[in-house]
Formats: sequence, C-alpha cells, structure tokens
Amino acid sequence: LPGSGGRSVAVSATPFRASDGMRLLLRVRAPDPVGEGPSELSIALARLVDTTHDGIVITDSGGHIVVANPAFVAMVGETSEERLHGRPIADWVGRIAEDVPALVAGVHGHGIARLVRTSLRPAGRDPLDVDVSAALLTDGDQECFGFTVRLREARAGLP
Repeated sequence: LPGSGGRSVAVSATPFRASDGMRLLLRVRAPDPVGEGPSELSIALARLVDTTHDGIVITDSGGHIVVANPAFVAMVGETSEERLHGRPIADWVGRIAEDVPALVAGVHGHGIARLVRTSLRPAGRDPLDVDVSAALLTDGDQECFGFTVRLREARAGLP
C-alpha cells in the first residue's frame, strides 16, 4: 500500500448505502514498529481526520468521548478537545435523550448506522440540524464507536 513504507497493513472494508449512493467504511491499521515513529499512512490518515469539515468523534462503549477532531470541537463551541474527554456525546448530539442510545443500538445490531437526521446542541447557540453516522469499532475485546457529524447545510450544496 502506498505510504506504508513497504510494511504490511491491515485493511477492512464495510459497504453501506447512504441516501446519495453506496459508501465504503475503511479501517486501515498500519502497525508501528518499535522504535520508529508513525508511518506515512498513519500521518496521512490523521491529517485527513484533522482537516475534514465533518465532526469525527470516537467514544468508548458507554458513549463517552475519547477522541474528537477539531471540526467537532468547533461545532459544539468548546475551546479544546481535552474539555470533551470523558463527557457523553449525548451532551451535544440528539434532539431527545433517546437519539444516541437508539443510534448505538442500531450500530450494535448492524455494525453501522448511517445518516440519522438529528440535532447538535452547541454551547450557548441554537441547535443545528445534522446528519450523524456511526460505526462499531473493535480492537480485540475493546469496543468503541466512531461517529461522523455533518451539518445539514453542508450537505445541501453537494451533488
């Protein structure tokens, strides 16, 4: 794989249908050898997550935020990712208290939930209409959830 430095990488793909066509959820894992820094592929993927306009959040199995990209931090009106760590994603995502648990239940049942229309409640601002997709991410016995949050206005301009 280009950017992997000639090393083996593990790639898994899950197809799913979105309202605007088929999508493919890719998970690429490039093991970092002991004593070396991150691979070029790892750096490229991190750069992609950090520069996208969509909010990307990874939570633990209980829905508490472990990682959030800069777009999500800005969407919810916080000043840093650290202020989000350990807090439930449901503090910001969902019109009603059942939205996030229903989304997580769908992910448990199907491995993925796509483009669920809901709202985002940023601090001190009016709620925003968003589409949320989620996927189950597992690493051995550890289970977590990956969420993407896209403002509905951003989707309106897409072909």
